[in-house]
Amino acid sequence: MKFQILTLFPEFFSSFIQTGLISKAIQKSIIDIELIDVKIFSDKGRADDYPIGGGESMIISYTPLKKALQSLKKLGHVVCLSPQGEIWNFKKAKGFSTQYKTVTLICGRYGGIDLRLIQDFVHEEISIGDYVLNGGETASLVLIESCSRFLENFMKNRKSHQKDSFENSLLKSPQWTKPNSIEGHTIPKILLSGHHKKIKEFRYYSSLWLTYLKKPYLLEKKSLFLKDLFKAKNYLKQFSPLELKALGLKKEKADLVLIKKK
Repeated sequence: MKFQILTLFPEFFSSFIQTGLISKAIQKSIIDIELIDVKIFSDKGRADDYPIGGGESMIISYTPLKKALQSLKKLGHVVCLSPQGEIWNFKKAKGFSTQYKTVTLICGRYGGIDLRLIQDFVHEEISIGDYVLNGGETASLVLIESCSRFLENFMKNRKSHQKDSFENSLLKSPQWTKPNSIEGHTIPKILLSGHHKKIKEFRYYSSLWLTYLKKPYLLEKKSLFLKDLFKAKNYLKQFSPLELKALGLKKEKADLVLIKKK
């Protein structure tokens, strides 16, 4: 999968492309990241200009962005990273990884980019959340990394992402490591039983209940999960207060609720 990034600050990406799984994926040709410096396509020596009608922030101009896009051999799916775009999520990341071989990312800066460029070239506007960043570069890192995790051989263990949060509409079950008890926290004893079927059951019900408490919208229209919620609630009641605390839960009246930090 190839990512072509149009940016005013190509140096922003130097650490990203040299670090961890992204670096290894580039070396193995699983992904390719090409950086296009929009500034070099401007006759004025800069790619931004004052907004027509006045305003506080500079706007990236139409012409240098157009020339930058035309310099590419293949545009692929053109994305403008913008707070006005559709919210990026797990489903879109997975979809991108299978639908597109080439994705061109336009990173806005300052007050944004000339709307006419979006109208003429952009297939989709994408936002990583309802807030404003200094530029689209940070958002592009999120998009690239979340897409790449679904590509074959990106991760050493091919099944790793299959148990991640949001896979199958559930949050990932809690995880711990040694020691078994520390600072008053005691992990559920069932995880030490070596009984794989019971451990799998524990992880499913704890995952289901925590999803219900933290992100209930993930379970909407999922009839199977809704039926299992009652089972999950009763199942988790068998654990001691310390074990529930390890899950971030506590018994309150007849319900199981999240422990809130003071």
